[in-house]
Amino acid sequence: MGGRCGGEVCTPSDDPEAEEGGPPCRAARPQRPTSDPVAPTRGRPLTLPEAAAYLNVAERYMRRLVTDRRIPYFKVGRLLRFSVEDLDAFLESSRIEPSSTHPLLVRRRGR
Repeated sequence: MGGRCGGEVCTPSDDPEAEEGGPPCRAARPQRPTSDPVAPTRGRPLTLPEAAAYLNVAERYMRRLVTDRRIPYFKVGRLLRFSVEDLDAFLESSRIEPSSTHPLLVRRRGR
């Protein structure tokens, strides 16, 4: 009941995991590369889907921002590219601070 190690047959004495009930051989299992999703870097421009994911909005909304000229972008041929700095500036300019008093809670005169 030995496993295959790169063309050879492993005996249980050669394979420490075989006694523990694990997989027969480590060499027989191909290792998948563990790749994380590409994180945006400060130098590389983002594509439209990457920029939409960065802002957590739909691609259609990103296209509307471009059409309305509300967000800066680069046009490379017919492709759109966005810088992370511009997206951060857009987010900061879109920030709405809470007011100190709510207009509906202000006391009216005459009551």
